[in-house]
Parts: sequence; structure tokens; C-alpha cells
Amino acid sequence: MKLIYIFLFFVISAAQAQIDIVFDIDWTLVYQVDESMKNRPRVYSAQGEYYRLSDGAEEVIASLSQDPRFRVSFFSGGGHARNKELLKQIKLPLKNKTAFDVAYKVLSKEDLAIVSRDKSLRFSERYKKDLTLVNKDLNKVILVDDLKHFTPSGQEDNVLWVGETYKYQEFYRKLPQSKHNPSSELAWLNERYKMYWVYSAIEEAADLSKKTNSSFKDVLNRVLENKQPQRPRLKIIREAMDAMTRLSDQHNKGLKLPFSTINCEASFIK
Repeated sequence: MKLIYIFLFFVISAAQAQIDIVFDIDWTLVYQVDESMKNRPRVYSAQGEYYRLSDGAEEVIASLSQDPRFRVSFFSGGGHARNKELLKQIKLPLKNKTAFDVAYKVLSKEDLAIVSRDKSLRFSERYKKDLTLVNKDLNKVILVDDLKHFTPSGQEDNVLWVGETYKYQEFYRKLPQSKHNPSSELAWLNERYKMYWVYSAIEEAADLSKKTNSSFKDVLNRVLENKQPQRPRLKIIREAMDAMTRLSDQHNKGLKLPFSTINCEASFIK
């Protein structure tokens, strides 16, 4: 009996020590697209809207959910019914598993903290994603989001910002200058690769955190400050491609990357 209690203690302790990776949905895991794309690969419909899954999203979610160091959750400003419907369609490279199936928690608009009722403010200024709903220990929880300031005061360092996001383009083409359009092919590719370099940064931070017995959150912020992956550069493209190769090998799946002369050039960088 004593051995059973000891075993349960270590099992519970291991679970408590897990790092929580919380993914935003809109413009992080998916792009909202118009109906003309409804029959394209990786496009899903939920609540009458169409969404294109970000490159590498299903492999990243699967890998993190299978790694005992991590738990995966989702926190979106969309309604719970929409979020559930969408996540249940995202099939992972795991046997009969969807993104919804592997989620520790799925939090939605109904779970947002109201910090202001001033309707002149933007949505993310009136509502906040309180990460203590996922893990009370803020040293072990990170929100992967396209918005920098969607967490309440005191949780600013718990955000892994994915950088600027744009309207979905299958291939790069020069468009009129707009915050919704990439300014260059490199900016377009860096955004398309965001899930890969996010995964690479999380892996690196988790390894360093264990080696140095340091806070995962603090180590991740140092990694991000040092690399600045949100700033498009060939070095980041190469690291994203390396992460893609690891994920492809892990899931025995030949992942396809957006065609670009830039990723061809990056593959030769030493």
C-alpha cells in the first residue's frame, strides 16, 4: 500500500510540473478565408465561416500533446460552440485524434475576464485571457497568440507573440501596402512558418529550463529576446525548416512547405 501511495505521489507531481502551452485560434492556428476556398485542402467550416489551418499546426499540437513535459490547451475570443466545432475538425497525425481530443482545456469568449465595458475600446482591451484559468503557476504557462496584449496585467511575459499576421496567400504576390498584407516575400514566409519557429522556441526553452532549473517562462523570454523570431530573417527561416524536418520525421509524414526562393536559399545556409 505504501508503494502505491509513493507511486501516486510521483505521478501527481509529474502532472503538476507540466508546462502548459495555450494556443489562440484565430490568426494563430487558423486564417479566416472566404467561401471561394471551401473546397481547398486544410480548409474547415464552422458556424458558417471558413478557416484555413496554419502550416504545421496539427504536427506541432500532436508533438506537444505527446510530450510528457507539456499540456496543450486552447483559448480563443470566439464562442465555445464555434471553437469546439472547429477544433474537432483538425485531425492530428495521431490515431483517431483531433485537436479537441488532446486539449487539457478549451476556453472561449465566455471565459474572458472583463476589464472594461467601454465599447470605444478594442475587443482585446475590454476582455483578457487570464492564464491562471489554465495554471495557477504562471512560471509554467505560455499563451501563443497573434495579439501581444490579450492577457491581464502581470501576465505580459506569459505571451509568445507570433509576430505580424496577414490575410492568407497560397503564394506570395505583391499587394497594396496594408497591415493585412506582407511587405515582402520574407515577411510572408516568416508568417507562414510561424508554427514551426514557435515549436522550436518552446523546445529550446524547455530543454534550457530543465538544465538550469529555471522558470520556463523566463527562459522562453530570454530565447525570444535573443532570437527575435518575429523579425523576418533567413536564420529564422532555416530554424523553422529544421523544426519542420524533426516534426516530419516524428510523424512519418512528408510535410509540404510554401514554395519560395527564400526557403530554397535558406536550406543552403550553414
